[in-house]
Amino acid sequence: FRGKPVLVVTVAGSGDGLSGTVSESRDGGIERLRSWTTYHSLGELYGRVTIHLGMKPNEHEYKEMGLAPYAPEELAEKAYRIFKNYVDQSADGLSLQSLCGKWGTSLSRKIQKDFGSLRFDAVASGLQRRTEEVIVSLVRNWIEKSGIRKVVVAGGVFMNIKVNMLLAELPEVEDLFVFPS
Repeated sequence: FRGKPVLVVTVAGSGDGLSGTVSESRDGGIERLRSWTTYHSLGELYGRVTIHLGMKPNEHEYKEMGLAPYAPEELAEKAYRIFKNYVDQSADGLSLQSLCGKWGTSLSRKIQKDFGSLRFDAVASGLQRRTEEVIVSLVRNWIEKSGIRKVVVAGGVFMNIKVNMLLAELPEVEDLFVFPS
């Protein structure tokens, strides 16, 4: 990527009070274009669902990605529709935002209430599908806005190999580098 402008997207649980950033790297410098706080954290949502499913947060999120394809379609669709009320993009499509108004333990209580009667694989599938949808759209929107087709992604949410595969397959993406954890 040397000498070319690069779009840098981070999405994680938290870090320095932020859960996501979009920056442009050009000529050895980096300029932050957008950021959002941990209140709008997709990583936090993923971690809380991991706890709800009886697994260890910040370690077992990959299991949700792995479980996702095994859910019965009808149940997966039900979970996905619920997750559409949890996270979305901002009105301009250039950042992520929480729709449910919950964070931390109140988010865990909402997840228990909304998903307590759904099968674990359906919950995993709904979350995976929503994650793929919002991340792919976010990156696509920034490529369109910036005109930069070389993309670097980093942060815990990008440990999701399925999301990375979908990004790599986008015709808008010329090169994709996934920063290793």
